[in-house]
Amino acid sequence: MNTSEAIFPPAEAIFSNYAPFWHLWTPENHEVIFSDEGTFHAGMNIFAIAAICSPDVRIVTFELMSNHLHVTLSGEEEAARAFFLMFREFLARYLRRQGRPVDFQSFECSLRGLTTLDDLRNVIAYNNRNGFLVNPGETPFSYPWGANSYYFNRHAAERFRESGRNMTSRERRQYVQSRVAEKMSGQLTLLDGHICPLQYCDIELWGHLFRDAHQYLYRITKNVEALKAIAEEIGDQVFYTDNELYDTVCRISRERYGILQPSQLAVSAKMEVAKVMKSGYHANNKQIQRMLKLDADLVNRLFPRGWAKVPVLPNERLFFRARMGKSACFAQQRAVFRGADGQKCLFCPTKGCFSGCGWAKVPVLPNERLFFRLRMGKSACFAQRKTVFRGADGQKCRFCPTNGCFSGREQG
Repeated sequence: MNTSEAIFPPAEAIFSNYAPFWHLWTPENHEVIFSDEGTFHAGMNIFAIAAICSPDVRIVTFELMSNHLHVTLSGEEEAARAFFLMFREFLARYLRRQGRPVDFQSFECSLRGLTTLDDLRNVIAYNNRNGFLVNPGETPFSYPWGANSYYFNRHAAERFRESGRNMTSRERRQYVQSRVAEKMSGQLTLLDGHICPLQYCDIELWGHLFRDAHQYLYRITKNVEALKAIAEEIGDQVFYTDNELYDTVCRISRERYGILQPSQLAVSAKMEVAKVMKSGYHANNKQIQRMLKLDADLVNRLFPRGWAKVPVLPNERLFFRARMGKSACFAQQRAVFRGADGQKCLFCPTKGCFSGCGWAKVPVLPNERLFFRLRMGKSACFAQRKTVFRGADGQKCRFCPTNGCFSGREQG
């Protein structure tokens, strides 16, 4: 008999006992908050303290990204929002003391209620795969800035028991006010430089929301369509591994054309599948070329690398960092201009944005992504420092052989 089944109720009972559940997230277009390992450690500690100080909220899982976060939690909506506001307040105060003030005005949370067990499972998987998707050197079990690495990971739980050390009162006061630190009862265990998520996430309980480790692994690596639906609903841009994309291409080939191997499709069919890969799954040109066995020139003609000048669609977000006073902006047709926060840019009263409206001259930070739609052949692209150029699919842009793309160049 499996002892874990004797201890924990079935997944359906856990779901009903601890409902309501929520997916909490913040916008991806915020400026970078966690710029180095030190600020990530601080973010983990502050998140932990806010969670421990919020007894009406139960954290199911979470991940901190460089400029946003995803959290799955249980509790009433009012308590969930109060927890987030506490985290944001503690984090803003800490960064100010470190001489790194961040504008948190647009750092607002959104909440989506999770009304079924299946939806909850998918959102846990969605949260726990974010970090590894944007960091090719990580897996869902190694990305360090969240609770993800503790799911179905017995070794991580053993390290917590054997290698953790107590957090001192002085260390607590580095992150929160003395009165808050003094009110916190009990020991806080540090592991790898921050409070271990096992202290405030009942991973063993939440792991039993899944049938077993196999079902969990399937959800984070194979359940592409469900994860895509979550991203579309919350306005996220989701990326896929090569294996996930190839499985999707094989399914499309089989369902639409009755052919098992995508490489055996006719060229016209391959081009139609390529359009689906690009628009629906954000595949880059090299992935399309590899998976469909298409000629590189044909793929590049079909999807030219470059920035598109197109009207802004509703809810379409352009991501920039704003620095050095003037905000970075990008001119679209019909004199629509967007700044780093997605608002209309005051520095561009007319068309002709690039002739000197004031791009922020900053180096590109690791894992910082700029998202655009790719259309209309050759178009505008942005010169980076050290002759690094990026197109809409994140690949090196072939239309910029030298520095000096615009008179206001070097946008991060």
